[in-house]
Amino acid sequence: MIKLTRSQNIQKTKESNFDIIIVGGGIIGCSIALELTERKYKVALIERDKLGSGASSAATGGLTPQSDDFCKGPLRLFALASLEMYPKWLKKLYDITGAYVEYQEYGLLRLAFTKEVLDQLDESAKTWAKEGFSFRKLSRKQILQMEPLLNPELIGGYHLPQEPSIDPQALMDTVARAISLTGCHIFLGRPVVELIQQQKRAKGVILSDGTILSADWVVIAAGAWSGMIKGIPFCPVEPAKGQVLLVKTHRNLFKYHIYSTPGYIIPRLDGRITLGVTYELAGYNKTVTVGGMHEILNATMKLSEAIKDCEILRYWAGLRPRMPDEKPVLGLSSKVERLVFATGHFGLGITLTPITAKLISDLISGKPFNKELSIYSPDRFEK
Repeated sequence: MIKLTRSQNIQKTKESNFDIIIVGGGIIGCSIALELTERKYKVALIERDKLGSGASSAATGGLTPQSDDFCKGPLRLFALASLEMYPKWLKKLYDITGAYVEYQEYGLLRLAFTKEVLDQLDESAKTWAKEGFSFRKLSRKQILQMEPLLNPELIGGYHLPQEPSIDPQALMDTVARAISLTGCHIFLGRPVVELIQQQKRAKGVILSDGTILSADWVVIAAGAWSGMIKGIPFCPVEPAKGQVLLVKTHRNLFKYHIYSTPGYIIPRLDGRITLGVTYELAGYNKTVTVGGMHEILNATMKLSEAIKDCEILRYWAGLRPRMPDEKPVLGLSSKVERLVFATGHFGLGITLTPITAKLISDLISGKPFNKELSIYSPDRFEK
């Protein structure tokens, strides 16, 4: 995660009146802040810890609108639209910061080691075909020709060329740098504890140290902590821990990013490889555990024993925001005017980042909200 110093934090917190307050400094909150500051709004972004310290730190970097089991229906088309925005969006980040974010378009290899899994992939392929996605079914021989170091016990799989990969840490750092350069006011280390309302309209927030910030709009993008703010409508989000392992090799072992339940291998151009990832309902506990590392290594070693000689660089855990129906929360609250939600992205935060930033910024700018996304309204959880 990017580390803004305390002096930078103080410098950026002198103002107390804003057009828009964004609660949450992960990839979603920061990207919305960037879009809105570019539209000349005066924006405050408030993060309880460091930028990118929540779900963004649990990301492995696969952009998966097609293969992700949680990405179905309108959400899949929403994710595909987001994916199509990525090249132009990364170019904008480069123009602002001068930083290159690694983005590989070789695609995903989805592997099967049993006939049952291969049959499931065949069924998924029927849906992919109906929805216009590209894919190619591969034999064991074809897969091993593409990636010779994979486990020869695999029986087949699919290549999904529309599923690129990105370096999520570089992306988070670059977006954080971009919002600093474009004039966003950043508040770190002081959680939002309460929403200020006046006649059922959002008017600002109160921070943990008693600071009051005023705004015409408030956006809730606080990930797994979104439901902890006093005064907001019911938001039953819970944390889902993801443990991740980063290793390095002196030569590039793989070209494609590779997945077979539950193992994930995502190579970087410099020889680093991200291995993941766990899904644990363990509360707000970010401890890296022996069990979690064992699960990751066991799953990825099944994909390829070539990783056994890799150097371990670091390991960590992040908390994804999971809703009861495992779908995001997007759009206006009907209970509080000018209160907008952009949270609950679960494992799709990186995939959905560009489109979420545009959608929420368009909504605040007065453009009509996409009716197909009304099923992800925050009102769906009202008791």
